[in-house]
Amino acid sequence: MDSSFRPTATRRALLAGGVTGIAALSGCVRRLRNLSGRQETDPAALEIKTPLSDNDPFASRIASHLSESFAAAGIEARVVPSDWESLYQEVLFGNDFDIYVSQLPQSFDPDPDVLYPLLHSRFSAEAGWQNPFGFTDLDVDSLLDRQRKTSDSREQSVDELQTQIANNQPVVPVCLPELRRVARTNRFSGWDAAFAEFPYGLLRLTAEDATSLTVAVTDGRITANRNPLSAMHHRPQSLLKLLYEPLVVDTGHRRLPWLADEIEWDDDPLAVSITLRTDLSWHDGESLTADDVAFSYRLVADSSSGDAENPIPAPRFRGPSTLIEEITVESARRLTVEFIETHQSVAEQLLAVPILPEHIWEDYTSSVSIAGIEIDRESTEAIITDNTETVGSGPFEFSEADAGTELVVSRFDDHFLRSTDDDRLADFHGGPSFEELTVINLSHVAAVELVQAGEADATVSPIAPTSVDELADNPEVTTFSHRSNSLYHLGFNTRRSPLSNPNFRQLVARLVDKSYLAETVFDGFGEPVASPLAGTDWLADDLEWRGPHDPVVPFLGREGTVDDEAAREAFGEAGYRYNEDGELLLPDV
Repeated sequence: MDSSFRPTATRRALLAGGVTGIAALSGCVRRLRNLSGRQETDPAALEIKTPLSDNDPFASRIASHLSESFAAAGIEARVVPSDWESLYQEVLFGNDFDIYVSQLPQSFDPDPDVLYPLLHSRFSAEAGWQNPFGFTDLDVDSLLDRQRKTSDSREQSVDELQTQIANNQPVVPVCLPELRRVARTNRFSGWDAAFAEFPYGLLRLTAEDATSLTVAVTDGRITANRNPLSAMHHRPQSLLKLLYEPLVVDTGHRRLPWLADEIEWDDDPLAVSITLRTDLSWHDGESLTADDVAFSYRLVADSSSGDAENPIPAPRFRGPSTLIEEITVESARRLTVEFIETHQSVAEQLLAVPILPEHIWEDYTSSVSIAGIEIDRESTEAIITDNTETVGSGPFEFSEADAGTELVVSRFDDHFLRSTDDDRLADFHGGPSFEELTVINLSHVAAVELVQAGEADATVSPIAPTSVDELADNPEVTTFSHRSNSLYHLGFNTRRSPLSNPNFRQLVARLVDKSYLAETVFDGFGEPVASPLAGTDWLADDLEWRGPHDPVVPFLGREGTVDDEAAREAFGEAGYRYNEDGELLLPDV
């Protein structure tokens, strides 16, 4: 909610008097303001949007902490929980938020270039995870551009970039969680590896006299929407990756050639030549060829395939799509991609883009229409389709779904894993050991209860610390922990006052006790962080967490409780005032 304008009784009276009355009095109002030496002010009021507690209890508890901390500083804060789709529709597409709490959609061991689409001003007007903060800063833009260029020192640019982000605080990194999931060990073995490399690790499970696997989730978007280009519907570790595949798979611990059999890099200019595996096919029996790969890469860069007046990029994979210079298909199994000037490690991101069947998705390149009437020239069917009749190439193929409730997929017996002898994929030879995978969408509590009762094999959504204690007495249920690089954060809508002011954002960030949240919300299974690149080899030395507080925006209190006097003094030193009721006042702009 944007509280920078809230009409007072006087203003309402003026508005009721019409344009003439306003014109007559405006000069007097200006004179009164000049005499007082300051403009009228309103109490600060902010909304904090978050997923429902049943969907993400961690984000919900972080938001609750923020609300209490804000109140201690004289800021009225209202927590607004929403289902996933509503939350991301409002945040990523409608820009209708003050602050949100969620996880960043980033993979294990990300390259620093993941920050390029997240924070570059060129993406500030786009939908999706491209700069949802509306953040614009020329210094950050320059550093984001520099870290891509081979002519500059990348390490220095990335360090400077992290410092600039920490000083501006468009996003507040809070915690890297250690994900905890539970599984029954009486029907399948190998869960530790399965969760460590999730979701691909599920292909390594060994069935103990079982032909089907049932998993519970607290995010049911995959049951209703299976569009791999959708920015709103899928997390980095989505089970959708078992239906759509890239050329190279990142399991979280290693990168493996997947649809690609051979990958050869050239340096001048930077290019990659790709040879596909033999006999690849789509779930409908059509052959998967280099034309499909070229089509997919062009589609993410322009989902209209050149038919629109201006390119309409897909809201996912924007970083990789901006790197493509030219694509040349040489044969059914071979193609070459040339890149703009950049590092190979940056360009490698493109190889993680899911490959789509051209013979199906070419029909989705038209502008959005209803009954044949074009209604949106800035979106295409490829971006907005739910893709319910899913045709991919993955080790599982779509069987049936009940939107919001359940998804059933079956083993794709023509998948290359069933017959390959590639030593690089030795852990996956033969593909999944089970014939059917059922995904059930439930509340957080119900998901855990389903595993406890033996009606599901595992909950693949992270579980809250309190649920672990409830499972302690069940010898057939085990808890598994693995660190995630998808960090929890606060996102500020910098398009709105007062969050457009970096000084105000810094002060708000100082109301967040990250150490306390890591210990209480995540029960110690989390690491407080000060940079979006925490947990990677690219973390700047100055932003390493040495505790107990953030090195740039130290908490204004201790043990999770804000020191209200210190907070009010800090806001006062920044030029903010309080009214006689102790409410923080904002300039009327």
